[in-house]
Amino acid sequence: MIVGTAGHIDHGKTTLVRALTGVDTDRLKEEKARGISIELGYAYTPLENGDVLGFIDVPGHETYIPQVADTIWREFRCQSGGRNAPPARRVA
Repeated sequence: MIVGTAGHIDHGKTTLVRALTGVDTDRLKEEKARGISIELGYAYTPLENGDVLGFIDVPGHETYIPQVADTIWREFRCQSGGRNAPPARRVA
């Protein structure tokens, strides 16, 4: 199962994922310096029954929504067999 976080910036989405999985989904130096998520973050945790629970930590600042949508589109295309996924766009 995959769980995606959604919500406004600075409402604890990354903290929640870290508490549930032990994984800090803010990987970039800029994310650490600014204290906000910029890229999608991924974390997984095993469940007692042997299944795996995955989390996608979505940035909450409106500036990054186009970048998030582009990343999701590219990953969906790549995983669904679309070899010609569009290149990433960086939003400043």
